[in-house]
Amino acid sequence: MGRYSSGISDKSVGFKTDWPVPKKLEDKLIQVAALTLRTISIQSTNWLSEVETLFMDRYLQICNGQIDKAHWRNMCGFFQRACEASIHFTPAEAARITVAALTFYPAMFHIANLEANQTIFINGGSSSIGAYVIQMTPGYFKPTDDEILLAAVFTETVLLSFREKGYTHLVVQCGNSAFELSLTIQNGQAQRMERAGVEIEFYKFKPSLQEDYEKADLVVSHAGSGTILDVRRMGKSMIVVPNPTLLDNHQEELASALQEMGYLKATKVEQLAKAINDLDMSGSKPLPAFDGSRWKKTIIDCVCVFRSRLPSSSIMAPRALEAAKVEGNPETYEDQNVHAIYDEIASHFSSTRYKPWPIIAAFLQSLTTGSIGLDSGTGNGKYLPLPPDRPGDIWTIGLDRSKNLLEIAKTAGTGNIFREVVWGNVLDNPWRKGVFDYAISIATIHHLATHERRRKAVKCLIQSTSPVYGRLLIYVWAIEQDELSKRKVVTDEDIPSSTGKDVVVPWVLTKDLQRQTPPQVYNRYYHMFAKGELSGLVVEAATELGLHVGSATEGCKDMKGVEIVQDGWERSNYYVELKLWQT
Repeated sequence: MGRYSSGISDKSVGFKTDWPVPKKLEDKLIQVAALTLRTISIQSTNWLSEVETLFMDRYLQICNGQIDKAHWRNMCGFFQRACEASIHFTPAEAARITVAALTFYPAMFHIANLEANQTIFINGGSSSIGAYVIQMTPGYFKPTDDEILLAAVFTETVLLSFREKGYTHLVVQCGNSAFELSLTIQNGQAQRMERAGVEIEFYKFKPSLQEDYEKADLVVSHAGSGTILDVRRMGKSMIVVPNPTLLDNHQEELASALQEMGYLKATKVEQLAKAINDLDMSGSKPLPAFDGSRWKKTIIDCVCVFRSRLPSSSIMAPRALEAAKVEGNPETYEDQNVHAIYDEIASHFSSTRYKPWPIIAAFLQSLTTGSIGLDSGTGNGKYLPLPPDRPGDIWTIGLDRSKNLLEIAKTAGTGNIFREVVWGNVLDNPWRKGVFDYAISIATIHHLATHERRRKAVKCLIQSTSPVYGRLLIYVWAIEQDELSKRKVVTDEDIPSSTGKDVVVPWVLTKDLQRQTPPQVYNRYYHMFAKGELSGLVVEAATELGLHVGSATEGCKDMKGVEIVQDGWERSNYYVELKLWQT
């Protein structure tokens, strides 16, 4: 831990010195100093001398105790020019130089001894040191293509072209690029002005550009594939200015091909005004809508082709899962083979469970504002903040047996919002009957060790939701694993299974990142569901509760029922969506 005490918090800068060396360049190790997302708080205007004092010790560590004054001065001058050039920050922002920046010069030029005209491969160029290398190395802050395009957009020639074509309002995302008005948006707020008869709104960043795209009649941007897809699928007119400095000039190739196909207009910065004047998109066509099934098939086909070209000895076959034998009290068995394990692996498990599954996200998105629901077996609470574009519109309460996972679930999502979670068993029903508008149970019921206990869990879910309009979604693991699965359930192929199979699924927990101790393996109990087994559980549970299974029919009076809205399989899981009704 490095500390600077001249009126600055001793927690302003943090160093981690035991990271493994990430790369090898021929026989020379590139020792990239520990990168920290914390920033340096330097109050004085004489920031360069303070930085020199602050990082002298670190520089000595990087250079193995042999300081080279010339290199040190070059490095400090390097970053001073960065401030003056306003590529990443202005002189006024020098107090927030990241530690990553100050590791670049010695790492690249002193340790690796890189010379002019050498090629550098950077893994992860969008963050920390990679971004500095990419944006600062070429010719010490040559204006970027973004800055050149921005400068052109604000010229009177281009603005007059916009106005003559009927575009009187211009919205510009500037990012961190340096241009004539960059200092006016340092606080991150949008600014407005009028020039050449055009009203201009400009800002640094927004969480999403979707709203701006939807309002626009014309979009001008570089020829990034993601932007083109978003804009042209909306049917918006588009002029692209390819960035010729990117890898193999791929934007130029993409823009040229799409222009020939009639999807957009491509031009160069110096010809932007003419391109606006000559713009005619009457004969253009929007890009086709996204077809996820084609993408999935392409990925699977590529994987299959890749595997077919590998020698058989190098192919990692799906792991055949061992059968589980449930003995004694099933509750005790679950305590030992499910609950105790999840408390032990909670942190590691949570780090791998962060992306919502599409069908579940769509289900939560479809709920009406004001709905209150239950996530039975919430785990790390990744579904509690959903839907992300309507925060707070619905309220999901999480229930789980793992206290350690619930500690994580309490703060699931962003914004430091405290989530409502309850420690309990999915087989208990502490709620008033019918209190919830909806309930979900995702990858939970398959941890229950008997058919009776799994049926009871479904009953508890049904009882907890409104008998008039309650909605439920249940997911469980399936015997049928897809092509990309790392698991394989061995069954008797001659006897189709209707009752699923009990297995143990290993979780490998590496406690020491340096692998000085062997990893620990935890074997979790799972019941892998067979086709039709989950919907069968629903029918059994509904029957026990006296509910009609099926949709409400005309003429039925004083009846209660449950309709199976969806009964499907997705990515190695079976799921059912249910809707309760009452006449």
